[in-house]
Amino acid sequence: MSARIFAALLLLAGLARAQEQPPAMGDDEPPSQAVRDAATLVQPEAPPEPPPLVAPPRREPRGRPVIAVEVLPGYRRLLGSDWLGTSADLSIGGEAKNGFAVLMRLGIFAGATTFGVTFQHWTVAAAFVIPTGTRLRIELGHTFGLLVLELPHTDDHYAESPTMGAFLAPTIDLWRKQEQRVFLEARLSYDWVLADHASDGNALTCQLGLGVAF
Repeated sequence: MSARIFAALLLLAGLARAQEQPPAMGDDEPPSQAVRDAATLVQPEAPPEPPPLVAPPRREPRGRPVIAVEVLPGYRRLLGSDWLGTSADLSIGGEAKNGFAVLMRLGIFAGATTFGVTFQHWTVAAAFVIPTGTRLRIELGHTFGLLVLELPHTDDHYAESPTMGAFLAPTIDLWRKQEQRVFLEARLSYDWVLADHASDGNALTCQLGLGVAF
């Protein structure tokens, strides 16, 4: 009787030890889903790629500033006599990409008359330049000025008269390099001189000369 009880106790102890040990994983048995998830979490993630560098679009300039200097000898018919002189003009403004330009011009036309009187005609003008070809332009505008006559044989010695008028000037480029150019200009201008004799106060001037723009 005691031998049977001892054998039963040995069997129960063996079964308890067998339950405490985990079953061995075979070489052919695949890992569980939990093991695969743990391996995925342990692997380091690749750093994100930086965004590609894209240069901002280049804005094309709509226009540019322009400065022009002109010297034009000319002939003027005024007060029934011939006037010979030379003008020097300085123009400042802006030019669009298509060649159209708006200028503000300051100028002086100085010389002498056939009866020995010297003169100075100071003018300010608003000019518009219209391109008609690769080298041809037409410039037109209106002027306001002051005509000063030197009268040595009078008490005042000077006589001043305000003027206003308009002009038309075709030009052709003789040389051009990028934004610099040398051009030939022919200018025809009409001025109304507000003098005592209104009928004789109309001046017609023809000029031909050179200019430089940059």
